[in-house]
Amino acid sequence: MKTRLFLIVSIILLTLSSCSSLLGIRYAYAPVFGPGAGEAQYGVFSNGEDLFMTVTLSSNGAIFMPDNPSIRFRNFEGTQLFLQGTSIGHTAPLISDQANTTQYVAAQFLVLPGQIDFFRSGIQSIQITTVPKVHEVSFRKDRIGLKLYKELLRQSQNTEMK
Repeated sequence: MKTRLFLIVSIILLTLSSCSSLLGIRYAYAPVFGPGAGEAQYGVFSNGEDLFMTVTLSSNGAIFMPDNPSIRFRNFEGTQLFLQGTSIGHTAPLISDQANTTQYVAAQFLVLPGQIDFFRSGIQSIQITTVPKVHEVSFRKDRIGLKLYKELLRQSQNTEMK
């Protein structure tokens, strides 16, 4: 069991460490009711042809992501962008480890070149399908949109050069 957990965590961390923008694109969140406070981290990577956005959520409460999660962004212009993704990992704390109750889920979402400009005006709200409750966050000012825009644009230009 510990070996399997280590393998899953290693895969998630390896995937996320390959995302060049991971450290700068994040926010903390706290639910209104019950446990589940954590952090969301976003990264952008290219496989040489396509652009992907990765999303990792940590939570001190139960959190799961369906096999085909969806994410909905609303920018400050009021436009919405809906992306379908793929779950790329889930970790749960060992039952014997009472000190660490943090769980992690991760997903990746394909971003088409025509969708990059959406992020330029900033992100006002995000909704991600997670279980038992939907991860939903709203911002008064942009926290991640411009950073995602710049990183998507950079990765897109690098992909075009190849």
